[in-house]
Amino acid sequence: MERTINILRDLRSKEKERYIDNSIFVYQTITTDTPIPDTECSLRFILELNDAISILENHGMAKNSCDR
Repeated sequence: MERTINILRDLRSKEKERYIDNSIFVYQTITTDTPIPDTECSLRFILELNDAISILENHGMAKNSCDR
């Protein structure tokens, strides 16, 4: 389970970087007709990853306390 949590954390970190890069791009192109990335989708994905990590961490803590 710890491996899965670490994978999700890495994915979240990469998605945060992508969100920031895309947000900067959106900010810089706000007045042009250039297609812009969907930053809202990235933000929702980060929130979903946060939830998944939290659920797995809480499950791991509950499991560890039951094993004692």
